[in-house]
Amino acid sequence: MNGLRADIQNVTAGPGKTYIVTIYLRNSLGDKPLYVMAPVVRGFVQVGSSWQEVSMKAANSATPKILKVTGNQLYKYILEPDVSGYAELLPYYMHVRIYLYKTVSKIMGDRIHTVTFHISLQLSF
Repeated sequence: MNGLRADIQNVTAGPGKTYIVTIYLRNSLGDKPLYVMAPVVRGFVQVGSSWQEVSMKAANSATPKILKVTGNQLYKYILEPDVSGYAELLPYYMHVRIYLYKTVSKIMGDRIHTVTFHISLQLSF
């Protein structure tokens, strides 16, 4: 669906062994709002030649189920990569993959267009 962009704005160290992942949603349609179900976010760490799912939860549990996106909006998630033996392609390098699953609706005239899609992002830290 044209008009919606999602990406990682930044990753910062959180308390203990956690990381705070800030994801942005950007509506580039100007004054036309997009309605998005709150994204489902999943995180994985490379362990050997496979990927192990790790805990990833919304930092704000009060996030509504349906989001009205106008302009840029930020959402924070807590990533807990509590795995042993993660693949170190370089010393102290952790390879992380994050998936976002979203359902988006756009009102066009008297019809609502709905699309579900996912975004795969890869990080190294």
